[in-house]
Amino acid sequence: MLIGEAAQRSGIPAHTIRFYERRKLVSRATRLPSGYRVYSDRVLDELRFIRRAQRLGLTLEETREILSLGRAGRRPCERVAAICDAHLAEIDRKMAELQAFRQHLQEAKRLTERDCGFTHEGFCRAIFSEDPAFQRPPV
Repeated sequence: MLIGEAAQRSGIPAHTIRFYERRKLVSRATRLPSGYRVYSDRVLDELRFIRRAQRLGLTLEETREILSLGRAGRRPCERVAAICDAHLAEIDRKMAELQAFRQHLQEAKRLTERDCGFTHEGFCRAIFSEDPAFQRPPV
């Protein structure tokens, strides 16, 4: 199939398919004498795999690595598990930071509801507090 059909059937723009081909994420297309790319039906499976990997938060580099393992006849499952573990650990870290940030915001709100007052410069004490607990964590 030509790239336009692959794009239409996959829902992925032709320029993205060409990008994936350059990055060795999809199988290389054969070329007609006119220079047009001709893809096998396999490209649709590869594009579906890439899209699913992206939805799971995998990078294109991670996805390429997994595809390369499978194409070489090696089971990629162990590597997929390691990648998932790393992403889960990062999610857990971010969730803990966000939970702490949420608690700080709730405390600031509680202070305002108790009429925390303001400084002589006009700053709300719920925000102006120098308490390190009120520092926004990096995300």
